[in-house]
Amino acid sequence: DPRANRRVLGDPSSADFVSLHEISMYDAGIVPRNEVDSISRDMTDFEKQARIFGKPAPFTKNPVFDQKVLQNMYREAQEPRCITIFVKERKGAQLPIEETKSIEEFDFSIIPSPPIGWSGINVFADPEPDGQYLISVDTARGLTHGDASCASVLKLSNKNQKLHLEMVAQYHGWINAFDYGDEVFKLALWYNHGLVITELTGGFGDAVILRLKQIGYWNIFRDIAQPSAANYGLDSRLGVDTNASTKPFMVAALQQFIREGAIKIPCAKTIEEMVSFEQQNTTKDGRALTSPRYQGAGGAHDDRVMSLVIGVSVAVSYPVFDFTADTSKHLSKQGKQEYNKQDNDWESSEDPFSFYG
Repeated sequence: DPRANRRVLGDPSSADFVSLHEISMYDAGIVPRNEVDSISRDMTDFEKQARIFGKPAPFTKNPVFDQKVLQNMYREAQEPRCITIFVKERKGAQLPIEETKSIEEFDFSIIPSPPIGWSGINVFADPEPDGQYLISVDTARGLTHGDASCASVLKLSNKNQKLHLEMVAQYHGWINAFDYGDEVFKLALWYNHGLVITELTGGFGDAVILRLKQIGYWNIFRDIAQPSAANYGLDSRLGVDTNASTKPFMVAALQQFIREGAIKIPCAKTIEEMVSFEQQNTTKDGRALTSPRYQGAGGAHDDRVMSLVIGVSVAVSYPVFDFTADTSKHLSKQGKQEYNKQDNDWESSEDPFSFYG
């Protein structure tokens, strides 16, 4: 609490008890400027901010993701449109969300200057009529832990006969799990009834799935790889588990997509979390771990990263993308363009019967 950072507690005019100062290696003058230039030559932008300019920048010694690729992504990051989606009023009253059937029953409100810590939807690209989308849902661990919930919308497409992903929207915020389920429903409905993939580890995602089922949303991912994991006597297992045995593969899937340029991430805050996401091989007292841990370095948040990890790993492991439909869509557009071109060429050509007269 900044109010407690006073030499005389309770006196707002008192000097700060602790103050933070930043100074770059250039301004300090301890190391010659040409040596600083030489040191920083092979550093990424993130490493320069932390080591050369002394700023609180995301940085780790054991990064999971390719820092050069993330640097290029960061330079091309976009400013999102911050919006809220709410049910329209009907006859002076708001319709219960359980009774909504289409996105036409919702209104959109743009937030021009969202406050710090704002919970809401960041939009980078609107849904396309024939686009295929999935919503990857990471749920916060309780209401008082400090982590945020994050749902990332990924567009799936065919690029050079390979799966390509693009993050087109993201919900991020601190919110009750049932209210979070409402926000996930709105996103999924808007993005062409996209496939919702919810993390179940710890039981926190169960509340989101329960809420989606209460609303009546149908397109929820079901893990068919391990049918024995289904709860006996209940309906089929919905969602996906992340644990010590599955997490390395899931993280590796996103790592590969980033390295090959098979995913586009226009969100600067997501990239910052990815920069500080690390693989931990030992405990704090130096003992080797039986399996590595993946987390934000130094307690940094990783909710945005885990949201992408869940979505990408499912996209490469399960037949969630319809290559045939996507190819047919592009062939249809190409055929229409060629038809219009031939039609225009015919209209602009000379009269083929002009030689008669």
